[in-house]
Amino acid sequence: MARIETLPVRIGGSLIIGAGHPVVIQTMCNTHTSDVEATVAQTLQLAAAGAQMVRITVPGRQDVPHVAEIKRRLREAGCRVPLVADIHFSSETAIAVAPVVEKVRIVSKPASAPQLVATTEPVGTDAADTPACTSVQCDGINYASLALN
Repeated sequence: MARIETLPVRIGGSLIIGAGHPVVIQTMCNTHTSDVEATVAQTLQLAAAGAQMVRITVPGRQDVPHVAEIKRRLREAGCRVPLVADIHFSSETAIAVAPVVEKVRIVSKPASAPQLVATTEPVGTDAADTPACTSVQCDGINYASLALN
């Protein structure tokens, strides 16, 4: 299977994905983001097992403080694994959590229309120019949602 040609993207301090760099081991917590203790414990276990990037679901803006506390506790414990905010539907939540994490992943549904993200602001190529997206990696579309013909 041939790799798709991509540009290099730095995630956090030293992790680089794309452009021929080795495939990165990433995974996702299956804890509730509001359960800070469980999410921190699971992230520490995942990092110890070799995960190089950990995704955390951020269901809404009310969860942004939980993500900030999760990151604070992880860094306090010496865990530097980059955190990815996994966002469904809400660009407002993505913009609110972007300053807290190293990467934002926006997933939109249905898979047949990946551009449908609920927002009061236009979403598109200009999203990369927002202040929140200048300091972290922002994905506009879940590549896996796109039909490749």
